Formats: sequence, C-alpha cells, structure tokens
Amino acid sequence: MDEHAFSEIVERAVYRRLSTRTFVTELVPAIRIYLDDLPQSPTLPAITFRLISDTAPLSYTGEAGPWAARIQVSPHAATKYAARRISERVKRALVGWHGFEEDLASPPAWALTVQGCFYLGSVAWLDPLSQPGGRDVVRDVQTLDLDFMVHFV
Repeated sequence: MDEHAFSEIVERAVYRRLSTRTFVTELVPAIRIYLDDLPQSPTLPAITFRLISDTAPLSYTGEAGPWAARIQVSPHAATKYAARRISERVKRALVGWHGFEEDLASPPAWALTVQGCFYLGSVAWLDPLSQPGGRDVVRDVQTLDLDFMVHFV
C-alpha cells in the first residue's frame, strides 16, 4: 500500500468511526469533526483529529503484517468538564475498535481491516495561544489531546 494512500484511508476511517457513533454525535455533530485544525471562530463543541505517525511493516520480502498509525484526537469545548465528557465518548468509540471497514460510495473507494485500537494516554503540548493545561487565552477553549494506536491491514 502506498504511504500517502494509507494516510488518507486511515484519516477517512477515523472520521467515519467518530461521525457514525450516536453517542459521540449527540455531543458533537459530525459537521464539527475536523481533520487537523479547528476553523477560525469555530462553533463549540468540536473535535479535531490528526495522523501523528504511521509505521509500515518491515520485511526483506515485502509487506509483513499490519500497519500501525498513531492518531491524536482532540475534543474542544467551552469548559474542561465538557471536553472531558467528549473525550470519554471518543475513547468509547475508538478503544477496542476492530473489524472490516469500507466506503465504496465516496471516491476514491477504500477498504481495510482494523485489527485493534488502543488508548495510549494524553499528550501535553503548548500552543502559542494557550496557557499550561490547554486553556486557550484568545478563545477560552478547553482542549484535551488523546493519543491512540490503530493497527490495520
């Protein structure tokens, strides 16, 4: 599988997983789940996600096994309690995720088998607009960053 095609498939699969789980979309409508960054002046609550890294299976004879992707999912809300509540729904949607996934309707069509998704914990980062703890100074947005490892074939 081509590295760029892999990245797009992983991103589309994660979006599909989050946007089709009612227990997630009752707090954050699918229209407010974004790849990479929030838009300017976003309506809250919202979720962003990004592919942090991916690893191809290594072998002298070709593809040897599952691909692994580290995904960061970030709930954004007006209060830390709302962000935590969303983060629990995100964990529920992703932890233990496995099985066949496909989307043949939207081009390009894709299919993959998720072998497992594991929660790695929280990631601390400092945005130029933020104070420690993820509190955004300009927009007063609470953000939690959650890391997951997803294995695919």
